[in-house]
Amino acid sequence: MENPGMPKILFKYLPITTREQLSFRLDTLKNNHIFFPNYNQLNDPLEGSGYDVEPSGYAGISIFKNVDDEDHEIARIRRQHKILSLSGTCFSPSMWAHYTDNFHGICIGYWTDGAFSEAKKIDYISERKVSEYTNERGYVDEENIKSEVYKSFFYKHTDWIYENEYRIVQETEKIFFEYKSEDLACIILGTNLEEIICSFLVQDLPSNSRVYRAKIGYRSFKIDLYPFEESIRRDGSTIQYIQDTTTLTNKLLEQKKSLAACV
Repeated sequence: MENPGMPKILFKYLPITTREQLSFRLDTLKNNHIFFPNYNQLNDPLEGSGYDVEPSGYAGISIFKNVDDEDHEIARIRRQHKILSLSGTCFSPSMWAHYTDNFHGICIGYWTDGAFSEAKKIDYISERKVSEYTNERGYVDEENIKSEVYKSFFYKHTDWIYENEYRIVQETEKIFFEYKSEDLACIILGTNLEEIICSFLVQDLPSNSRVYRAKIGYRSFKIDLYPFEESIRRDGSTIQYIQDTTTLTNKLLEQKKSLAACV
């Protein structure tokens, strides 16, 4: 089901700098699944701490408070969840630099009207919020603990706002988040990704997915995208790059409608 408040496409940046990473990416594209990490496998050391959820008092609870540590009961509940982090943009130089090892990787676009429809946007905050179910003693009652721990995954410090992050959070033991081939909207290949790696990645893609190449736009001060099957002509002609998410989405929607009409 389509969420009217969500972008039509969300993006996942992934590095490819080792053979192991290449194997993982090929597995993701071939088998329509993506690694589903625990919260403590993510790169934010303050993950989940932006939303204060204090369990009912128990012997030793003051130890965690006094040394400014995560409560062990809350940590136990958090470990039962998996988190898939996605971004609302594929045009962020910072994201390309940080999450694809300086354009040595890919950015996958997923339609949000299928398996990715449950994604929710991160709320970026500068000060910690307190659970709305906190009682007069400063605790959250047991019946609300799990739902409030779930909610804590959708708050992050404003230092991370450049990520424009959306998340899928599930209480599960699954290693992978599963989706269907039609959920794949596009693949964007980093400008520093070797051609031989690019050929491995695109050879078995479903026909409904579009492949683009990312290029650093020094004069436009933007990230340029162009179709992978096209080459850049340096003959003085103007190249129609894609430079924003709206334009990319509209082009992919046109292609999606065209493919649907042919079925």
